[in-house]
Amino acid sequence: PCQARLVVLLALSSAAFSSPLAKSSFLMLLYFLSVLVFLISTKIMQVYVLKVRWKPELLLEIPPYHVPSLRVIWWYTRVNTMHFLRKAGAIIFPMVIAFWFLLHIGPSGYTTDYSNSIGAIMGRYISLITSPIGLSDWRASLALLSGFLAKEGVLGTINTITGLEDPVAAIRSILGPAEIVSLSVVMNFYLPCVATAAVLLKELRSARYLLIIIAYELLVAYLLAFVSYYVFSLFLH
Repeated sequence: PCQARLVVLLALSSAAFSSPLAKSSFLMLLYFLSVLVFLISTKIMQVYVLKVRWKPELLLEIPPYHVPSLRVIWWYTRVNTMHFLRKAGAIIFPMVIAFWFLLHIGPSGYTTDYSNSIGAIMGRYISLITSPIGLSDWRASLALLSGFLAKEGVLGTINTITGLEDPVAAIRSILGPAEIVSLSVVMNFYLPCVATAAVLLKELRSARYLLIIIAYELLVAYLLAFVSYYVFSLFLH
């Protein structure tokens, strides 16, 4: 997982388990599961999508090593940073504003009660889909939606909705241990953030391929979370 996703997983593992050994073991399990899914997905792509029946030879010419130039490093960093801000920032900023309105506007107008907001209504509809994986609380469903904006937004959304500053306490106030495990698995595999999606769209140059990737990640995340929820429900109460 990316660095932002790792922060969320650390908070979720701390909320699900009290033992340091259990926390670290759970995170390692998520990492190994990620590698396994990657290898299986690669094999599926090779055999059924790209239809590669043999391993192609790969010849790489290694260029001579040079001491990096600070001027080149600065130029490369500045150009890529500005490019990221222009492309990804143009998507993130409007979505932040939209998400604020979702939590503060309800059917009857402005509201400070998040449970009566449009965001809560959306969360309840999403929970109809996520209930089989243990995420029946609209607050958890809405947090997943905010994770598409930025993965660390999951913790911020839960903190905001529950009114608790401690992310671990906030998570425990709405989810049980098995539900937290399910949320962790979903977080590990589901949608990329909008910044990543924007970069993928630019590189792939096809909205169709981007939607296929998103659909595949959602399917994998849902199936793994479904299995994880019912397996861990036998051991965590």
